[in-house]
Amino acid sequence: MEKKEFARTVRMKESIRQYVEQQPGDTFADKFENMVRYSMEREKEIKKAVAQKEQQLKQLEDRINQLAQVERKLMMIHQAVDRAVENCKNI
Repeated sequence: MEKKEFARTVRMKESIRQYVEQQPGDTFADKFENMVRYSMEREKEIKKAVAQKEQQLKQLEDRINQLAQVERKLMMIHQAVDRAVENCKNI
């Protein structure tokens, strides 16, 4: 087990202190250390999940853009058909 040799005093907002106090541990230092350790252990997993979600978002944005292009083309076709119908009525 790693020996605790590093001592520091920190200033923080009351809301941060309250959050740290909710963490598991006996003392404030234990609670803070447990919170940091938990974050360190999950950091890689969280970054991977974020990267996957960003990739999924990019794919969805690409699909939305493709569908928007199809919609624009369909609108142009619709307008052309409407004009053709009007031209036929005038004949």
